[in-house]
Amino acid sequence: MRVLITSIPQVSHIFPIVPTAQALQAAGHEVLVAAQPKVAPALTSAGLPVQTVGPAFDMLAFFRARLPSGMLPLDAWQFDLEQMNAVAAHTWSKWARGVLGAQLELVSSWPPDLIICDPMELAAPIVGGILNVPVVEHRWGPDPTIGFHREAAKRMRPALRAHGLGQLPTPAFVLDPCPPSLKGPGTEPGHPVRYIPYNGSGALPEGALAGDRPRVCVSFGSVAASLTEGALVRWTLEALSEIPGITVTLAVTRKDLSEIGMVPGDVEVLLDVPLNLITGQCDVLIHHGGDGTGMTGLCHGVPQVILPQLRVQSHFGELIEGCGAGRNLGDSSAQRSPATIRAAVQAVLDEPGCRAAAQRLQAEIEDMPTPAAVVARLEQVAAVAVS
Repeated sequence: MRVLITSIPQVSHIFPIVPTAQALQAAGHEVLVAAQPKVAPALTSAGLPVQTVGPAFDMLAFFRARLPSGMLPLDAWQFDLEQMNAVAAHTWSKWARGVLGAQLELVSSWPPDLIICDPMELAAPIVGGILNVPVVEHRWGPDPTIGFHREAAKRMRPALRAHGLGQLPTPAFVLDPCPPSLKGPGTEPGHPVRYIPYNGSGALPEGALAGDRPRVCVSFGSVAASLTEGALVRWTLEALSEIPGITVTLAVTRKDLSEIGMVPGDVEVLLDVPLNLITGQCDVLIHHGGDGTGMTGLCHGVPQVILPQLRVQSHFGELIEGCGAGRNLGDSSAQRSPATIRAAVQAVLDEPGCRAAAQRLQAEIEDMPTPAAVVARLEQVAAVAVS
């Protein structure tokens, strides 16, 4: 069968789908990813065929244009989940209306039997509805999008009417990689699929991650690190400098390192290395609450300290803390205080319960069916539509 894969133009939304796409390829199916130009290189390096659609979309520039100078995103955008979903619905419905025509042009020459998309990609359900092709929603971690589709459907009404659809089609099937204990209240059930970390391509330098001291990994992703102009990283490294007997590893892109400035000489800096190659050697992971970063850590049973900037990241941090697998520093006064960050990291290092809770989540992930194991179920979804 032919499988079209789409997402909003952010690698953190498409990377969780990559292992499923590769499993479909390995089973002999034809896969094509419809991607924005800025996302395409990260997918072709994964061995996936890509067709670029629509104009380039710079997520970082989008956020920067809306962030008042000198403010942390956490302070500037104090949304609850309902407000966050309303803002997200406005943003991604506008983007979907702009890319819908390009997607329809693509499927006119490459008609799929199945479409897989991330939960915020709103053009794909319309394409599926027009073609009468089933759409599979592929989540990326704990689902924070409750209420998102209700709001988005209102904003998509003109596009729906233009194509003879009365409402935004619901997915025929949902793949959910979130371990059961990490699910938030009200999450709609989905079919479990094991989270397989994919963080892009790259190599671990020779001699990296050496030594047997407790290792703390710092990774704030490209968006959070850049929007805070490296401040989150600097505050965190200052906090860690006063914890004796540990090794600090900073996982960062070469581009973002320039914003951070001078890094202490005893910090191991790994540039453009996939996080999955690092976290297995770590005792604590400090990050921004991105689902991809956090889920990668959980796949290795690593407890976490989270300094979230966006409401969806706060959601992840709250769930981690609620499970006992780490600490969530959810206000800016705590994040600006190296002493508070230091205390949180020290607590996670000292409390065996944090590691045990993270390992329980790791075990839940490992009990979930692999992407290869769900291929047959996807084949059934497509077959039912044909019959």
